[in-house]
Amino acid sequence: MSDKKGQRRSGEGISRAEFRAVADRVELTELLSRYHQYIDGMKWESLKQVFVEDAECHYLGLDTFGVADVSLEGREKIIEWLRVNLGQFGDTQPKHFFANHVFEILGDRARTRSYMHVVASLVTGVYEVEHQRTPEGWRVVKLRLEHFRTEQAR
Repeated sequence: MSDKKGQRRSGEGISRAEFRAVADRVELTELLSRYHQYIDGMKWESLKQVFVEDAECHYLGLDTFGVADVSLEGREKIIEWLRVNLGQFGDTQPKHFFANHVFEILGDRARTRSYMHVVASLVTGVYEVEHQRTPEGWRVVKLRLEHFRTEQAR
């Protein structure tokens, strides 16, 4: 029950909108976690569950790895580029850790910003991702990752 100002009284359950906002944040965090775990585990086919078909990815600061920056369009091209460029390492151990998520959710569209750390190379990065809610759940529409080399790695 609400008071005259529309505020919930202590001890009442959350509203449907509040529940949806929390659920969206959990689902978006899991989507980004799956992206990292599928890459680290070299589960290339599973990445199809992360991106919409016409997704875009922009990977910047790749000179840290001796690779040119790249912009890709289309889920298949993105997955193939990841498979070729990251699959060569042949290591399925966890490498990507990410945190400090900030969410901006507007209906069926969302933006997230997260920090990344790659342990083995002492590289960090910032993800800026646009998402869309689909019948299958949240998916990545546009991903921008800018890598930074930490002082320890220089």
